[in-house]
Parts: sequence; structure tokens; C-alpha cells
Amino acid sequence: MNSEQLTETLRLHKLWAVGDMHGSRANLIRADLTGANLDGADLAGANLIGADLAGADLIRANLTGAVITGIVCQSGPIGSRRDYLVTVWQPDWENEQVTAGCWRGTLKELADRVARVYGESRYGKEYVAAIAYHQDMVRIAREGLPQSTTP
Repeated sequence: MNSEQLTETLRLHKLWAVGDMHGSRANLIRADLTGANLDGADLAGANLIGADLAGADLIRANLTGAVITGIVCQSGPIGSRRDYLVTVWQPDWENEQVTAGCWRGTLKELADRVARVYGESRYGKEYVAAIAYHQDMVRIAREGLPQSTTP
């Protein structure tokens, strides 16, 4: 899906969300949204089953009621930049993908960075709590999968 198609899909979804008969629910089943800028996108109720969200910017995206394979967790605003921590994980991925402001990596990498940069400060404690929550959610999602699909 190219950026123009995504923009149009989001426009129609926004109309659908407010009950406009000219709108339609976003059907993003198996869509390649790798690296897509979805910052602030209203995807409430969208169908995202099997969509590849690797590296997608989901900061401030509304995913309420969206149908997703895997999980998306968001916490914030936290840290010195008062930004959002977003974790995305899908069953066929070995590791989760995390965005914290402009930083990207895994929860383990973020925990290591937070320890180095923030230590026991207020910001460090905020991140440690959020990271623990996101780790728990990924673990629970992995445990809910049939054994054959767990990476």
C-alpha cells in the first residue's frame, strides 16, 4: 500500500467512524505498513489482521477496538520528552518493536538505555514501570498462542 492509498483509506475510515455514509471501515488486512507514519491516525475499529506494522510510527494513534494480530501497547506521556512508548509485536516476529520518541529497538535495548541515561531518576522510574507493563503484555500474548506459532 503506497502513501496515497493509505491516506485515502484513513480519510474514508474517519468518515465511517462518524457515521458518514460516504466513509468505509479501514480494511488493512495483511497490508504492508512497514515504516508507515501513523502518528495520530484514527484507526479505531480498523481491521489490521496480519498487517505488517514493523517500524510504523504509532505514536498517538487511536487503535481502540482495532482488530490486530498480536499486540500494540502504548504508555505515556513519559520521560524527559513527555512522549509515548509504543510496543508492537506480532506472532511471527521473534522480538517486539519499540518506539520511544525517535528511538527504536526492543524492550531489552530500551531497558539498558534507560538504566544508562536515567538511572533511578523520576524518568528512569517511569520508563522502568512502562517497560515492565509492555513486557508483561508481550509475554501474555505469546503464552496465548498455540505452541507451533510461538517464535
